[in-house]
Amino acid sequence: KMPALSEVVFALSGLVNPERAELRSLACAMGAQYRQDVTTDTTHVVCKFDGTPKIAQARQQGCFIVRTDWIQACHHEQKRLPEDDFLLHKQDQNPPASKRPRTDVQSHGKVTSSHRRLP
Repeated sequence: KMPALSEVVFALSGLVNPERAELRSLACAMGAQYRQDVTTDTTHVVCKFDGTPKIAQARQQGCFIVRTDWIQACHHEQKRLPEDDFLLHKQDQNPPASKRPRTDVQSHGKVTSSHRRLP
């Protein structure tokens, strides 16, 4: 039988020890892999609040952005519970980045930077 979180690659955001270390060890004990930063293979960001750079990056990549109680509940049940019940925001269920054409983001970026260059 595969460990409950064997397909989970996670980063933590906005957490401090001892809670941070505890969540990390719970998740790793269930087979999850920890990343210090949001990497291309990150699947989940576990957090307490929104607005961190890691969450912004995770949202762009389409990661699950879940509350800390997801890990605690998974550990309690010894299985991977549906992330939907533990999302930081309901709209994080489906990655918005994948629905937006990439060109929008780029052209928008160019527009804002050229504005900034004007005296």
